[in-house]
Amino acid sequence: SNSARLERLQREKTALEVAFERELQELQLQQEAELAAVEEGLRKCHSAEAEHLKAEHRSEMEELRIQQQEQVEEMTVNHQAAIQELRDMHNITMATLHEEHARTMRDLRKAHEQQKMLLEEDFEKLRLSLQV
Repeated sequence: SNSARLERLQREKTALEVAFERELQELQLQQEAELAAVEEGLRKCHSAEAEHLKAEHRSEMEELRIQQQEQVEEMTVNHQAAIQELRDMHNITMATLHEEHARTMRDLRKAHEQQKMLLEEDFEKLRLSLQV
């Protein structure tokens, strides 16, 4: 009969709606799980990239620090070498001045001794000439 057929169609329709609703919920849950997995994957990727960049930055900073330290050490060595060179030049200059002073004094003493001898000789000649 028509009413039995209608009732059967109604039951089938309800069963299909329930099945469709259940499948829709399952798909929704599956989609949410997939979305969560993608988000987690992106978060991990982003976190790893951020860590990599931080490590790279730390490495570059350490390189710069070492480079700066080497430059400071080189400047210190150069500065000390320049100071030592100035000291050496000063010592050489002072030694040269002392030598020149000593030579001048020797020359003056020699000249003085020669003059004294000449004066003594002249005096002796004069004395002898006065005795005659």
